[in-house]
Amino acid sequence: MIIKNIKFISLEFDFGYSEESEEDKKNLGRIDAEVLVEIDDNGESKVITHKTRLDEASFLDFMSEQEVEKLNFGTDFSTSIQQLRKLVAMKTASDFGFELADVGYIQRTPIRNDVEELRTRITATEDAVLLLMMEGMM
Repeated sequence: MIIKNIKFISLEFDFGYSEESEEDKKNLGRIDAEVLVEIDDNGESKVITHKTRLDEASFLDFMSEQEVEKLNFGTDFSTSIQQLRKLVAMKTASDFGFELADVGYIQRTPIRNDVEELRTRITATEDAVLLLMMEGMM
């Protein structure tokens, strides 16, 4: 499936702030987006709604460091909103595991998943080597 169009984006900002709490002063709050997207499902066009959390997402989940460095939010609302639209579309495509038509985005596994998988394999390898060494000593 391919996301062809973003029909509507609604942003909800929960500032999560209370002057009484010292912890809240450091809280940046929560940002949710509700998105209506037009998708192509094997030639059939559908519009679906999706709600996604943005405050926990990293641009690096969707693009390389070089692409992130090139992000240009510009000096006007139009440029900034177009960049925001692109990033929300990438997050939505990632959530669904869809392609994104206008930027050729195909979901990639965030590098932190690869690092965690590598740690797990290294630990398993070390455990196997240790077991073999211990059995060899008996």
